[in-house]
Amino acid sequence: MAQKTLYLYPYFMTKHVISFAFSNDNNKIKHVDKCSISKLQELIERYDRVITVDFHKLFSLSNKLIYNISDIKSLYKVPFTKVHEKYKKRKIVSKFIKANIRTNVKLASFKQSNKELINDSHFQIAPLQLMMPKHILDEVSEANIKYMKLIDNKFIKRNNISYYTGIFQNYMKVYDNLGKAAVNKLFVMAALQKNNTDSVPKQILNATNQLKVNLIPQPVYNLFSSKTGRPYIVSGVNYQQLPVTHANVVKSRWNTGKIYEFDFNGCEIRSALYAIGNYKLANTTEDIYDYFINLMKKTNVTPLGRPKAKKFIIMMLFGAAPTTLSKLIKINLSDTNTFIKALEEEFKTDVIYKMILKPMRKDGYFYNLFNRPIYVDKETRKETLIQNFIQSTAIDICHSGYAAFVNYAQQHKLLSKAIYTKHDAIRIDFHPDELHHIDEITRIIGKTDIENINFKINIKEQ
Repeated sequence: MAQKTLYLYPYFMTKHVISFAFSNDNNKIKHVDKCSISKLQELIERYDRVITVDFHKLFSLSNKLIYNISDIKSLYKVPFTKVHEKYKKRKIVSKFIKANIRTNVKLASFKQSNKELINDSHFQIAPLQLMMPKHILDEVSEANIKYMKLIDNKFIKRNNISYYTGIFQNYMKVYDNLGKAAVNKLFVMAALQKNNTDSVPKQILNATNQLKVNLIPQPVYNLFSSKTGRPYIVSGVNYQQLPVTHANVVKSRWNTGKIYEFDFNGCEIRSALYAIGNYKLANTTEDIYDYFINLMKKTNVTPLGRPKAKKFIIMMLFGAAPTTLSKLIKINLSDTNTFIKALEEEFKTDVIYKMILKPMRKDGYFYNLFNRPIYVDKETRKETLIQNFIQSTAIDICHSGYAAFVNYAQQHKLLSKAIYTKHDAIRIDFHPDELHHIDEITRIIGKTDIENINFKINIKEQ
């Protein structure tokens, strides 16, 4: 039996009601005006597949797989662009582009005249229903739904997008379920009294507004700003750039709650080992750097202290030349080459390079271990390709672990929430009655949902 597909275009959504246009596999388009969110959820449950355009708020409404065309376009930009160009002369594509231009112009004008109105406290998506007369809104809705159907038939159904339907869904699960952090007012007040506002992020300082605000909105992440897939904060408090000494600017939402950081131990190192099939070492319960430091000690040359050894291992893995390593780590070239030889026998970077070259495309992209496309210039150096492969694979593993926490929290109906991620670490605000879950959460984050992975997790209380 063929799967039933729902093509959905929301154009008004508050916390309680939503207006949208929708269609199924026939050509008829229907409109629903300001119905309850639960009614939309009931509609979604009748279908096997849901396709939309750039409305991430929908992802939190259902456990069903939702195809967001904007995300698919960003992930598979080279093959997607080819399909788009092939059908560009069709009225469907031109009408969609025209509708987008019209929508963006209206939205910019509306925002300018209603600055206090357009925000997450009022609307969950841009309120197009307030911006356009009905006949224009009908045209925009029709253009978007027909475009969704074109992309579904000419791209989604004809291409392997298993990364989007698989690993990438972990990113959506994590960032759709972030919680708000609480402002540590004592920390802010102390900084203000000392005139040391540098220790308080500007966004918190502005939002605090004489310390009346208690909760900080969730940061907004761009999932496509890095070729390797590392999400970066583009709006809100940039926790990723917050110095360790300033971490106490946030606290638990509960009086006796606690914030813990779960950090993958040497995730990139372990990911490289996992990629070549060395599961035993990748999953070692000891500090992965201790293993390699001990290995380097066996070479009978001058041993390196932990900070230098750690730097040496990462730089060597990512292709730094022996002379560069010798200069930066400040050891002689002979010892440098001895260390490199010992490490190369473990990491087998040539094996990883062959994994990259095998599926390498002529038009400038290859895949990481989980089939994420990575776009590069044709002249990209071997060392950079290996670095991109390892970093991209590592960040996918991390987010599989973070998503495992979200799944666990939902299954056990926990109040505890992740408040932000920082590459290979996640911070979670724990309700005081849920602290007994910490050991199990540590285990499931390291185990992820990927076969043969059970990475060591370091945990520390804020």
